Amino acid sequence: MMRKLFNCFNSEHNKSFKIFACISYSTIMLAFIVLGTYFYWSFYPYNPLVIEEPIEIVNHEVNAGEYATYRITYCKNTDLPVTISRRFVDGLVYTIPEFTTYLNGKGCRTQDIFIEIPEKLPAGEYSLSTDFIYQVNPIRKIKVNAESEKFTVIKY
Repeated sequence: MMRKLFNCFNSEHNKSFKIFACISYSTIMLAFIVLGTYFYWSFYPYNPLVIEEPIEIVNHEVNAGEYATYRITYCKNTDLPVTISRRFVDGLVYTIPEFTTYLNGKGCRTQDIFIEIPEKLPAGEYSLSTDFIYQVNPIRKIKVNAESEKFTVIKY
């Protein structure tokens, strides 16, 4: 009896019931597929980037308006583009514009990166806070944050 109930092509029912039953069962199955995909995308433990902290500052004293160099050691586990957001922190936060890029391919490496110290940045001791933001699927972003060692900005 139960088998006949779930068979949308059961010949014992009229044609409109069969169509309604097929549409209903298809809708329920589609809902389960959509919910399963949503939960997978929401709760899967993505790990697109692993960074060794603290980020090493190569030149610990730098003039405002010049370039500082930091050395970052990381393992990248995806080929997705990344949005990088950086801030100078000394109690107050000085944000610089974010940008989107493709880091090198998958794998582990150490890389020297240059960053221009804004001329208007006040003299003082700072750390560099960097967010790496990956859009891993249509509904979820993963943010990996890394902090640098302290460095000093001087005015010349």
